[in-house]
Amino acid sequence: MSYNKTVKKILVTILGIALVLGISAFYWKHTETSSPQPIYELDGTTDTLADGAWSYAGQLRTSPIQNDTKSFTSSSLGISLQYPADWLLFENEHTESGQYHQSTLFIVPQKSMLESIKAARSNFPHESPLSVVITFSKNVDSYTLEEWLATGYTNYEPEYDETLVAKEIDFNGLKAMQYNSNFGLRETDYIAFIYKDWTVFISSASELEDSDVNLIINSIKLAD
Repeated sequence: MSYNKTVKKILVTILGIALVLGISAFYWKHTETSSPQPIYELDGTTDTLADGAWSYAGQLRTSPIQNDTKSFTSSSLGISLQYPADWLLFENEHTESGQYHQSTLFIVPQKSMLESIKAARSNFPHESPLSVVITFSKNVDSYTLEEWLATGYTNYEPEYDETLVAKEIDFNGLKAMQYNSNFGLRETDYIAFIYKDWTVFISSASELEDSDVNLIINSIKLAD
C-alpha cells in the first residue's frame, strides 16, 4: 500500500473512532454565531431525548412514530428516509472546512446509543454502537464515481483488500458502487455514489439486523 493511501486509511479510521466513541465534548457552549434555539445535552436517559438535543454524534432529529417507523427529511440535502421506531437519528454539519462542507446522518439503535452516551460520560471503556451512517460531502473536485472511489477515502481498495466484494448497482436512478469489506474495525457494508454536487457514502455495520438496515436503505428517496 502506498504511503498516501496508508495515511488516508489511518485518518479515516481515526475520524470514525472519534465519531462513534464520542471524543467530542458533550457540552456545547453558545457563541455569537450559535443558533438562538436552546441546546440540550443528552445524558443517556430517555428524559433528554428532545428534538435538537446534542450528543457526540450530532443533533437529535425526532419525529412521530407511524407504522413502527420514524421519518426524516432534509430539503438542503435532498433526502428523505424512514428508520425503525426504536432507533435514533442525529444530524451533524461540518462547515468549518469552508467549501469542503460535510453533513452526516448517524442512525443508531436507541438502547445501544444511550448506553454509549452513559459510558462516555462516565469515562468507562465501551464498545461503539453499531450504526448506519450517511455522509454527504461537497464534491468540490467534481469527481466521477470512479475517481472518487480511487481517492482512498471510501474504503474501496480492491487491489489491497482481499475481503472486498463489490458490484455496480442502480440507486435511486444513479450509478452506485455497493461493496462489503472486513478490512477495518468490523465488517461493513457500503454504498457510494455521486448526487448533484455531493459525494454520498453510506456505511452500515454488517452485524446489524438486516431488516432494520433494509428498512433504512430501501426507504431512501433523493430529490430530483
